[in-house]
Amino acid sequence: MSRPGLHRHLRSARAAALVALTLAGACRATADDDGAAPDGGPHGHDGGDTDAQTPPNAQDARIQDIQQGVIPADTAVTLRGVVVVAIDNYGARKGNFYVMEPEGGEYSGLLVYGAPLTQVADLVAGDIVDIEGGQAIEFKGPTTSPFPEGQSVTELQAPRGGALTVTVVGHGAVPEAHAIDVLAIGQMAPEQRDAEWEKWEGVLVKAEHAAVLTTVTQIGGQMPDPTFKHFRITGPLDIDSGMAAVPETLAIGDCLTSVTGMGEYFYQYKIVPVGATDVATGGAGCAAAEAAAACSDHIDNDANGFADCDDHACQGASAACTTATTVSAIQHEEVAGHVELSNLVVTAVSFNKSNLWVQDAATGAPYNGVFVYRGNASVPDVPADIVIGAHVNVAGDVAEEDDYTEIKNPTVTFVAGTPAQPMPVATTLAALTSASTAEPFEGVLVQLDNVKVFSADPTTHTFVIRQGTTEIVVDDTVYRHTATAMECYLHIVGIFDYNTFDNRFTLLPRAATDIVAGGTCN
Repeated sequence: MSRPGLHRHLRSARAAALVALTLAGACRATADDDGAAPDGGPHGHDGGDTDAQTPPNAQDARIQDIQQGVIPADTAVTLRGVVVVAIDNYGARKGNFYVMEPEGGEYSGLLVYGAPLTQVADLVAGDIVDIEGGQAIEFKGPTTSPFPEGQSVTELQAPRGGALTVTVVGHGAVPEAHAIDVLAIGQMAPEQRDAEWEKWEGVLVKAEHAAVLTTVTQIGGQMPDPTFKHFRITGPLDIDSGMAAVPETLAIGDCLTSVTGMGEYFYQYKIVPVGATDVATGGAGCAAAEAAAACSDHIDNDANGFADCDDHACQGASAACTTATTVSAIQHEEVAGHVELSNLVVTAVSFNKSNLWVQDAATGAPYNGVFVYRGNASVPDVPADIVIGAHVNVAGDVAEEDDYTEIKNPTVTFVAGTPAQPMPVATTLAALTSASTAEPFEGVLVQLDNVKVFSADPTTHTFVIRQGTTEIVVDDTVYRHTATAMECYLHIVGIFDYNTFDNRFTLLPRAATDIVAGGTCN
C-alpha cells in the first residue's frame, strides 16, 4: 500500500536521462542546520567529525559492511544501486535522506546527512542511486546515563572540502518494512537488546506489540521547532516527528497496531515515521504492567525500560520493592529506589502549589530536608491541608538531578494532627557556598543572620544577599519578596536549594515573616 512520501510501487516511465546532483560538503552551521541540542532528530543533530579530508581511491561498498564496521569509520566510500527510502521534507530542518540496499534486511540502511534541500529536491522514494565522494562516519552520543554508553549513529556525509555526487540511475520499489517485535526485543538483557536495535539503524521497520509509554510532548532546544515532538513506546523506543507529524491524541497505555518508520539512534534508539499514517492505533497483544510475581525475575517484562523494582508497577505490587526510610537516610545515601517516608513535616510549598519540601521532624538539622517533586504547573495543586507544618506521608523514587537529591513520582498523603512549626538550622553563607560544607544543607530550612541586600530585581522578585564577601541568590520559587538594594536583614529564613536550570545555589524564603529587617551588615 502506498503511503504519503513513500511509494511502494513502480511509477510510470520517466525521462531516460540520468539526473546528477552534487551535494556540497559544507560545515554543519548552515541554513539547514542550526546546531540543535542533543534532543534533536535525524535532521537536528550536530553530526560527526567533518574535519577530515576525502581520502583518495574511494572504495565501492555495501551498506551492510559500513554498518557492521567491516569498512572502518572515516573511510571514503562509493555506494552503487542503493534505493532512496525516505527524504526529510518536514519541519524546520530538511535535506537528509535514507538509502537501503534493495534486498533490505538487517544492517541494510544508512542516513545520508547534511544535504541542502535544494540539492535533493528532485529525489523521490524508490529512486535507485549511486553516491560518490562520501565518507562513512560515526556520530557519537554521550556516555552518561540514561544513554547507552558509547553508542553512535552511522552516517554518510561529505567531508569538509569535499562533495557528494548523487546520481539517479533508475527507479524501483522501496524495500518492505521489516517487522520487529518490540516487546520481545525490549525483554532482552540490555546488551543483547542494544545489539538488536543496532541492526535496524537506517532500515525501514514496522514495530509491532507497541504500547504508548508517554504522552506526546514538544522537543526543546535553543531554537525549538514547534513541529518537532516525540513520545515513547515499548522497547523502549522514542518516536519523533522528524519526518512526519505524529498523532497528538495518544494516551499512556494505548496499544498500537504498529509504528512504521526509519530505525535510528540519536542519544537513544528510536523510530522516525515517514508518513502521517505510520502510527496506527487500535492494536492488540501489548504487554500488561509488571505483576508482583515477575518483580524479581530480572526481566523487563513489559519492555518499558525498567525491570523488577525499578518499575513503578512493581513498586506498587511488591512489598519487597519499597524501603521504609527517613529523609536523613536518603541524604546520607543509605537508601535508593522506591521509598516510603512516614509522618514528615512540611517545611515549604512552592509558589505554583505543585511541589514541596519536607523533613523528618519539626526541628531542623543537617541532612534533614528533601525536595518532593510532583511535576510542573500542570499537575493538580497540593491539597489545601498540606501547608507549612502539616504532617505527611510520602512514597516515591529517590532521584539525583545534577547531584540534587529529590523524591520523584511521589504520592503525598496528609496525616491529621496538630501542625508543627518547623525550626530552621542556623548557619552562614560561607558554609552554604563552600563545596566542602554545602551538601548537608541541601533541601534544609536554614537561617542566616545579619545579611545585606547587594542587588535586587523587582521584575523577577529575585535579589542577591551578602554576608561579608559571600553571596547567594534569593529566588521566588516559594515566596515573592520585593527587596531594596543595600538594606540589612536581622535574619532571613528559607530553603537552601539548587536551581538545576542555571546551576546555582539559591535561598527560598517562604513568607513575609521569614525576612526581618534590621541587624548589622557590611
